[in-house]
Amino acid sequence: LPALPREGGGEKEGVITVKMDSLKTNIFIIDDEEPIRKVLNTHLIKEGYNVIQSSGGKGIFDSLKASAFDLVICDIKMPDIEGTLILEFIRENFDTVPVIMLTGLTDVAVAVDVMRRGAFDYIMKPVKKEDLLNAIRKALMHRALLIRNRQLEKENKDYQLFLEEKVHERTKELDTKTMALEDAYLVV
Repeated sequence: LPALPREGGGEKEGVITVKMDSLKTNIFIIDDEEPIRKVLNTHLIKEGYNVIQSSGGKGIFDSLKASAFDLVICDIKMPDIEGTLILEFIRENFDTVPVIMLTGLTDVAVAVDVMRRGAFDYIMKPVKKEDLLNAIRKALMHRALLIRNRQLEKENKDYQLFLEEKVHERTKELDTKTMALEDAYLVV
């Protein structure tokens, strides 16, 4: 996938950033379980992604604002903060960034709830590598389409404004020439 515009800002204390290369896709992992973060980090780095990690907590919103990322993988249940609050924050502040939610719960209602709140997908723990990579590929493709759609909408709007301005200019020219013709007929 081509490099896309990044969401978020720069570096923030308390967030682990690994292998930052501006041309690669940045994935922000939020999970209170360090072993899960390590496994995800290993899989994603092997696939060529940059990884930003956080254990969540109350400072997660500042960390998200201060980091540049293309996709978020977030646990639903964490001790200091609910993953659904993080999901809502991302939807409100970084609306083109897809969020894949992780859950150890087998409750279908939880999955339906996070999807209703705007998650791109959810994956059951323990995470299967292929399920994760497929969800990431689909989410990044979806993001690329959203961004391209917005670019096309902007280009379309700009072109429409350009055409409206041209119509206004031509109308003004026609009015001026019409008045000149009327004046010419009045003289004769």
